[in-house]
Amino acid sequence: MSASCGRPRFFPVLFPLLMLIIVQLVLVAVAPVGGSLVDVELQELRIGQKNVCPNEEVEIVTIKEPCVQAYTKYVRTRKPNCGGRLRSCTVREPKTVYYRTYKEVNRTRRHVTSQCCHGWIHVPGEQGCQRPNCTTDLCYNGGSCSTSSDQLCDCVEGFQGSRCQYDINECLVANGGCHHDCCNTIGTFYCRCWPGYELDTDGRRCTDVNECRRENGGCEYRCVNSDGGFRCECPPDKQLHSDGRRCVDSNSCDADNGGCAHLCEELNGRFYRCKCRPGYLLADDKRSCQRMLFISFSSPAHPSRPSFAVTPAIALTNHGPPVGRRRVNCYCCRTPLGRIMQMNNE
Repeated sequence: MSASCGRPRFFPVLFPLLMLIIVQLVLVAVAPVGGSLVDVELQELRIGQKNVCPNEEVEIVTIKEPCVQAYTKYVRTRKPNCGGRLRSCTVREPKTVYYRTYKEVNRTRRHVTSQCCHGWIHVPGEQGCQRPNCTTDLCYNGGSCSTSSDQLCDCVEGFQGSRCQYDINECLVANGGCHHDCCNTIGTFYCRCWPGYELDTDGRRCTDVNECRRENGGCEYRCVNSDGGFRCECPPDKQLHSDGRRCVDSNSCDADNGGCAHLCEELNGRFYRCKCRPGYLLADDKRSCQRMLFISFSSPAHPSRPSFAVTPAIALTNHGPPVGRRRVNCYCCRTPLGRIMQMNNE
């Protein structure tokens, strides 16, 4: 048999057998020890899996944006009548050419990726990050690395979180067991009592303070203790001073300033009278004071001779306009002596 160019006759039988051997070798190379194929999708970390945290990445990318550019070129044209009548010549004239091209522009692009939270490692073949990789600098507020595989740090009392980064507000549950006020602090809390109470030895309950045990509560006569406070009392012939401690005669200026609005005067240790400060007049009740008004008027006997009188603000009748300005325009006024005078309208 003569030799010919081309493949041998046994090649169609040998080629399928060779391909089958190659496929088996590839399957053996990618298969794990257990004999099953690894799902590639399980190797990806996704938000929502155990101990998987989002991570924002910023990268600068270069993109091409379309743009229009221009350049000037000179073209030869024939111009008639440039060298004389019925003669033409060739000239070079500028021409602007526009063309479309692209330019490179840098842009900042942000995207979120998934990665293991601090202190956790991804184990191939498992979802999320299941293996702790704790170091002493990962645990906050006195926390220590946990020996359990379910958590990263063991927190001291008063803190919580995977890394002991959060304070526990003990006052949110049953007021922290405090009788009155619960005050939360970083890592702990304390109880505080209202005025008139003191904290008991258990640090929770509040008991009443008997102010009368110490210097009679500052009272001159009798101290009466009450729940959360106290009061002073005086004998029947006296009354309590405005300071709430001393006892004074009921008919003296020490007792509520004698009822006077401004000044109180005594005579032989007893209330005498009330007086007003300059610019005020004592009212009919002999206790309150009223501001004085200076008004001018003309008497019928001497119309050209103005006179002046002083009267309280409430002495003006409703015949004139409202009081409140320095000049008072009215017709009828009453003096402190009770006399009615005819007034000229200014």
